[in-house]
Amino acid sequence: MKNIVTFAVGIKEIFLLGVIFLIACSAPEQTIRSAESTQIVFQTEVAKFPRLCPNDTPYFSDKNESFSPDGLWLGELCLSSEYKDLVLTFSNKKTQVLWKMLYHDYIPDVDFADGGMRVAHWSSDSKYAYFYTSLGGSVGECFYEGYDTGVGLFRLDLQTGQTTEILPLINGNSVWYGFSFSPNGRWLVYGIRTLDLVMLDLMTGESINVAHEKDFSQGGGYVWSPDGSRFAYSTVKSLPNNVGRKGYTLRLVDVQTGDERTLLESETSCYLAKKWEDSNILLICAFSRSFCGFKRVRQSGVISSRPPAGNASRWAAKKLRKIIRNDNG
Repeated sequence: MKNIVTFAVGIKEIFLLGVIFLIACSAPEQTIRSAESTQIVFQTEVAKFPRLCPNDTPYFSDKNESFSPDGLWLGELCLSSEYKDLVLTFSNKKTQVLWKMLYHDYIPDVDFADGGMRVAHWSSDSKYAYFYTSLGGSVGECFYEGYDTGVGLFRLDLQTGQTTEILPLINGNSVWYGFSFSPNGRWLVYGIRTLDLVMLDLMTGESINVAHEKDFSQGGGYVWSPDGSRFAYSTVKSLPNNVGRKGYTLRLVDVQTGDERTLLESETSCYLAKKWEDSNILLICAFSRSFCGFKRVRQSGVISSRPPAGNASRWAAKKLRKIIRNDNG
């Protein structure tokens, strides 16, 4: 039987404004290792850990395996023939400890589930691992990538094996959470069905409600600034009975205050924040008929541009340098 402790929080509300420069572009290029070389490296490393079902998880995937910051713990998902269930294990290569989290112990009481489990976050001191469960299916929209929604979020004490329910399970398959951890591990932003966002301070247990400028039907795609003081996210407004879409926004939230600003707004274009280049520049895609467009946002207004033919990334970098020079006088 699982050992779950409820995590209680308080609420704060504060208000503050910020300034941000924003540029949108396609995803950066990445160097891709061959599957064979990646597999060899992975097999060499995981051979040091006790594993529940090594032969049932033959291929490395960042969706299934995750290492703690100190490199001593391995979080791994596999389909266990022994337990006849998905099992998320946490094993230590030094002590040979093996904690087992069975999928059906961490989902609501539903008739059918075809989802999974995944490590969401490790504490910086490698004392805790956070994991979530999902029931399967997709919530759609351009800003969902499947890694920031689930039906429950849990914290595992790696020293004792005790789990703490952070975002509690709610019976039924119509309730789920949107969530994201700040890069410094201090904050967790979450909302039921991604609505009415709350920022939870994981150190103090206190929380701040986000002061939403406008209502929306779904949100997601959380991207944090490097210092963890702000995050951007996307929203969509649905028509009655979910028969269509009424509009999209890209928003910025100040974590310390809960203040929210709308950076971009469109009736037809879905926005996807990609990453922060530094504390003042955010790269995004604005999707319209599957085209990823370039945009630049200032506090005073929005200028939209379409990249010329050729290397879009090189064009964006050149334009960015010009913008910075102009802003600096």
